[in-house]
Amino acid sequence: MPYIKVDLGRAIKGKPQPEGYFDEEVHKEAYSDEIKSSVWEEKLNELLEYLTTGNLPEGVHCKSPKMSPKMAKSVIWFLQEVTKIIPDEYEICEDCGEIHNSDYGRYFETNGKFYCGDCLEYAPVVHCEECGNEAGYKKDTYSKKHKMYLCKDCKKKK
Repeated sequence: MPYIKVDLGRAIKGKPQPEGYFDEEVHKEAYSDEIKSSVWEEKLNELLEYLTTGNLPEGVHCKSPKMSPKMAKSVIWFLQEVTKIIPDEYEICEDCGEIHNSDYGRYFETNGKFYCGDCLEYAPVVHCEECGNEAGYKKDTYSKKHKMYLCKDCKKKK
C-alpha cells in the first residue's frame, strides 16, 4: 500500500502540502483505484485503535494519545470532512465501534447514528418494511396487526 505523508498543521490552516506530501488531486488519480475499500477500513480501524488504546503496529514507536472513543471519532471526522484526507464514505458503527464503508450498513436520521450490517438488528431505529424509508424508533413503529415495522404513511395505507 502506498505511504501517504500529510502535514496536518498545513492541512488545518488550508495551506498546500509540501512537495512529496499528500495532494488531493494526486490522491484521486493515484490512489482511488489502487486502495480498495477493505484496505481503507483496515487502516482506519488501526487508526481508531491507536487513538483510543495506543496500540501500534509492530516496529512503530511513538507517544500514544490514548483518547476516548468520542475524541478519536472526532479526529477521524475532522480528517474526513475538513481536510478530505480520508474518503467520506466511511462511518463508525455506533454499536460495535468498527469502521465500515457506508454501503455496508445504514445511517439513521432519527438518532443521527450509523450501524453496520452486522449490528443493524441492534439499532433502536428501523426502516419501514413496506416502502424502505426510515420509519423511526422500533418501539414506535412496530405494527402488531401487520407484524412488521411500518412508517406512519404505510400504516395509514394498510
